[in-house]
Amino acid sequence: MMRWIAIAGLVLTTACTQQAASLNRATPERAILYNYSVNVLASDGALCVANRPGRADEWQGVVKGCEHPWNVQVKGHDMAKGPRLPLSATTKPLTGPNVTVRNTTGGVWTFATP
Repeated sequence: MMRWIAIAGLVLTTACTQQAASLNRATPERAILYNYSVNVLASDGALCVANRPGRADEWQGVVKGCEHPWNVQVKGHDMAKGPRLPLSATTKPLTGPNVTVRNTTGGVWTFATP
């Protein structure tokens, strides 16, 4: 009986370790800027949301609704551009609305208007 308990504990530990590793490997793939939030879609299929505080043009926050502890920073948000603004990953200099996503291990992803 003790052997089965030990095996079950080992299986559970391995499953938890693999889940934690997959969370660290997931990356932001797309960002959609809405009037009152930004949605970040992760490579593992998770949808993460950070709400806009008030009517700020520039703001930052931590995403919620997913298991990723990512920080987001939004700049140049203009509600006059419409209620939904899809952004694409970029490495170019930023001139318009953009979202920067940072993870806890130093990864940085930037999304801007195409």
